[in-house]
Amino acid sequence: MNAVSRAVIVGLVVGLFLVEANHLFTQKGNQLKSKVLLPDTAWSFAQPIPASPELLIEAVEKYHASIKCPFDKGALTALSPLTKVDLEYDYAIQRSSGEWEHIPVVVRVGDGTRSLSYAEILWKLHSAAHEHLHDQDHHYFEGLAPKEKDINPGVPAYEVYLGS
Repeated sequence: MNAVSRAVIVGLVVGLFLVEANHLFTQKGNQLKSKVLLPDTAWSFAQPIPASPELLIEAVEKYHASIKCPFDKGALTALSPLTKVDLEYDYAIQRSSGEWEHIPVVVRVGDGTRSLSYAEILWKLHSAAHEHLHDQDHHYFEGLAPKEKDINPGVPAYEVYLGS
């Protein structure tokens, strides 16, 4: 077998590998889009903002212990297939009329250059949402649910489930 034949065979094998890897990644992304993320991660946006995703993991572990809830550290340390994501939550303010107004907020996490860990996603969300949610009745994180329609084209969007 000459060098050209070997190069063609190697090129075909590499090409097939890349096609399969892309298919698996896309398939995993589609599976991810169909389910709630971090449904078993208990957290409160009233907690102080940790200085890093690593410190958030420690704080979530302590929080779980304080409420006697099992903690899966791997759920937070795992890399997601997401390289950027829009997270939407809302908070309420009471107007002088006594009416409550719900204000939607979208937080963009990631810039599309690398996969995000789930801890990084939750940390960025906490950093952005703390100001609005720390004193709200609904400030407990209960997961991220996929939105039917993206907020920005090509960027996966999730709704932040909040409980009281």
